[in-house]
Amino acid sequence: MEICMLSELFHPFMLGGAERRYYEIAKRLARRNDVTVYSLRFYGHPRRETTDGIEIIRVGAEHHDDRPGG
Repeated sequence: MEICMLSELFHPFMLGGAERRYYEIAKRLARRNDVTVYSLRFYGHPRRETTDGIEIIRVGAEHHDDRPGG
């Protein structure tokens, strides 16, 4: 099954419980399904990456990571 998820923030940007929850759900679904997550694009991070079997596509204007050390 092909599954699409939309999340404003996604791995590795774990700022709260919602982001962690989406990541854990996507990771488990990716064991037996094709999971693609669309999320915001941050400056200096790739537009596409695969983590734990999850394809992450970052879209939109580049946002700056304002976290300390980010």
